[in-house]
Amino acid sequence: MNKIEKYLKYIIYSLIALCFISCLFIFNTWIFPFITSKTILFRIFVELLFFIYLILAIRNKEYRPKKSWILYSVLIFTVIAIITSLFGINPYLSFKGDLERMWGINTWIHLVLFFIVLSNVLKTKKEWFLFFNFILVFCVTIAVTSYMSMFQVSKIFLSARPGMEGLLGNIAYIAGVLLLGLILSLYFFIGKRNWGWKIFYGTIFLIQLPLFLRTQIRGANLAFWIVLLILSLAFIFKSKNKQIKILLGVFAILIVGTFTLAFINKNSNWVKNNFVFSKMATISFNTGTVRTRLISWSGGLKAFQERPIVGFGMENYYYAFDKYLQADYYNIAASETWFDRAHNMLVETLVCHGILGLISYLAIFLITILSLYKVYKINKEKNFIFCIFFSLIVMAYFIQNFFVFDSLAVALIFFSILAYINLVYINETEKKLIYEKDIPDAVQWIIIVLFGILSLYFVFGVNMSDRYIAKQNYVIQKILGQERDFQKAYQEMQKLYENNNYLNKDSSTMLIDTVSSMYTTVNSKDPNQTQALYNILTLLIDRTNHYLSINDKDAYLQINLARLYIVRSNFFAPESKEKLNELNNAKKVLNKSIELSPERLHNYYFMANVYSMMGNIDLAIKELEIALKYNDKYGETYLMLGSLYNYKGDSKRGEEYIQKALEMNPELQNRIKTTQ
Repeated sequence: MNKIEKYLKYIIYSLIALCFISCLFIFNTWIFPFITSKTILFRIFVELLFFIYLILAIRNKEYRPKKSWILYSVLIFTVIAIITSLFGINPYLSFKGDLERMWGINTWIHLVLFFIVLSNVLKTKKEWFLFFNFILVFCVTIAVTSYMSMFQVSKIFLSARPGMEGLLGNIAYIAGVLLLGLILSLYFFIGKRNWGWKIFYGTIFLIQLPLFLRTQIRGANLAFWIVLLILSLAFIFKSKNKQIKILLGVFAILIVGTFTLAFINKNSNWVKNNFVFSKMATISFNTGTVRTRLISWSGGLKAFQERPIVGFGMENYYYAFDKYLQADYYNIAASETWFDRAHNMLVETLVCHGILGLISYLAIFLITILSLYKVYKINKEKNFIFCIFFSLIVMAYFIQNFFVFDSLAVALIFFSILAYINLVYINETEKKLIYEKDIPDAVQWIIIVLFGILSLYFVFGVNMSDRYIAKQNYVIQKILGQERDFQKAYQEMQKLYENNNYLNKDSSTMLIDTVSSMYTTVNSKDPNQTQALYNILTLLIDRTNHYLSINDKDAYLQINLARLYIVRSNFFAPESKEKLNELNNAKKVLNKSIELSPERLHNYYFMANVYSMMGNIDLAIKELEIALKYNDKYGETYLMLGSLYNYKGDSKRGEEYIQKALEMNPELQNRIKTTQ
């Protein structure tokens, strides 16, 4: 290895570390700081990482990818994901993602590039040993900072959320990271003979375990206990030590027996008050979370039948959810009727990428397990512990993804595991390079220059644009929320929309929510503030129409546009032509929203509001009666009907509907008093 290669590898090591460290950053002056902070930094580091790797691989073919079905399976799924997204409902959203998730094809490709670099640069056992220890330190950092924020031990981590969410902002993400960290630390604990190392890995395991169990994330916890049970059974059959066999047998019986007892006695206090058993033992089809998931998955399967081959495209699950939303959903979680994720990666992949996408996604896991089995067959004694543990890590990741969706920190660890499995498989089966020929110097320079320009474009163009939008959204929300200065907010919004970035679709929906909820707070005696609010509404209407011209199948945008027209109508005199025009625009948009999501009750509520403002109470009542046909168990609809009948002068029917609303939902009592 010459000096240039040595220095290139050092840079690569540093950038690999920074990819993980990026998951620890939280920039509180960015919107959705737990997502945008991490993802934008991660993308920048991967772009630099791949560029440096490209130079290394061009100069020395030793670092080029070798033939491997694990690599091919990842690439095949990626190609299918790109094709289905191109022909999906909204290709812009599929490739760019949104501010709240920042996933999409963009982030997925960065993860694949990260996987390729790891598979081909880290070659030795020492490199991987150090790297896995770094991952475990990363997991412990996540755990320790979560402990500190949970117990409020230190004010160092002011940016972390209170409770267990810590630096990742979501306990499901914490659980996913710790699940993989626990299995990995257990692998090294069993694999190392030196007691110093055993104490080290045992300590890492014990630091993570209590927090992991406290998260009470069913999918991750289920995966963990299944892994422990399979490990126990595997070592019972493999071990030659009779005492170990007995101990593991007792442990396996304890796992099965304890959880069986907990499930049988799930209503007992010792189960309800125990964070280990309370969620696991109370798994039921009747719980709110499970019911919302089942409704979502049912809608997803219907959506799949509509587009079985090309799918809806990555990030477009919520189009499917909207279309097949069942009104009964309001009885379970009325405040969460916008689902952008299936909370099940199999259903989401099937809907977004069709049957070929699902097959290729499953193939990644199946091929990886088969590759590990081939490695095991080559040398059963030497490779047993490695193969069983890494098979179970892959399985654990798969099981937990049956109940949640992917996140950056968890995916980073998984792709690292996948890269190591790929390397071991390649080495054990002596696979050849995909491209072995030397590359002429002139061609080398052309490739390096072209990719250098491309990297600069993404780092300083795309990512800086995304960063600006994340920061500017925070600035505007702060002005509106704290200063309530509509003039200043309008000026900043103009700057925001000068950036022609599809992420601004998300900016529009967030700003519509904020403005719609606070427009009544404007100082009507200040004509400048009133005019500024009108300008804001007009700007948002213009931008929302722009994004609907790109894709008019977005029910969420349609209903938000209707809200804007309704709010702006208040600037005009009653019964004026201008006011009627605004309300007719709202009605037109709501009809489109009803077409896209016929069982979304909010459509009928807003439509009833429009007719009420037009002075047509009878038509308003008819809209609410349609909502009642879809769901006659939701109290809000009865409350609105009661209010309209009272306004109409039919107090008897009004009282009947209000009593019915109270019967359906006693918590509406305060609202009823306000209405009366």
